[in-house]
Amino acid sequence: MAGTISATAPAAGGTNLFLFNGGTLAVSVSSTGSVTSGPAGTGAITINNTRTLSATSTITLANAINNHLGGTVAGGTGLTLAGQVTGVGNYSGVVNFGGGLDASAATSLISGTTMNFLSTNTLKVLVGSSPAIQPAIQATGSMQLGGILQVVWTGAVPTVVGATYSILQASSIIGNFSSIVGLPTLGTQLGWRTAIVTISGGQQQFNLMVVGIPEPASLTFLAAGGLGLIGVVRRRRALRGQGATNPT
Repeated sequence: MAGTISATAPAAGGTNLFLFNGGTLAVSVSSTGSVTSGPAGTGAITINNTRTLSATSTITLANAINNHLGGTVAGGTGLTLAGQVTGVGNYSGVVNFGGGLDASAATSLISGTTMNFLSTNTLKVLVGSSPAIQPAIQATGSMQLGGILQVVWTGAVPTVVGATYSILQASSIIGNFSSIVGLPTLGTQLGWRTAIVTISGGQQQFNLMVVGIPEPASLTFLAAGGLGLIGVVRRRRALRGQGATNPT
């Protein structure tokens, strides 16, 4: 099995690869699609403004990726990025994130087509009242959730029920994260909840929401009230049964 990673410009610089003015980066892949050799070696690949790194087959790239603003990773039919990915560049085709996507420095929209976050992935995002764009990651196609969502909180901690923070947006969102870390501690009787909601145009968003948590005393009252109601129903049924057998 062989695959090709092409770039608008590879120029080797030590252990790193920088994409500048055009060319092709050819790699050899194993039968499982993992990169075994190529000019990139094990160094990082940096994609500068207006440059593109594209895959022509379903392969796994182990290198770290620095996808700068204006850069593009074109996944073709299925490119798995097993190394750490940073930067605010864009993605097209099918891109599977397996080694981590750090989007915490995003001050502009990160767009993609089909973006899948695998169970081995940690997605790091900026959340709170300060980010310029919410959601900062948007896909025109589907999005599969998995792995860890790591929140980098900015701004004030919310104090009211209903405060909502949009994290991701896609035509359809499936799955969920195994855990979410980094959320700020809320005040008394407040907690965090995740929700996938459908917005205008049929797009879906993955949101973090602040919800109210009843006081323990209220929960006890509700439980006692429910038991009392059950007791009333049972007594009424018993009286009906006595009336049926003893009209007097």
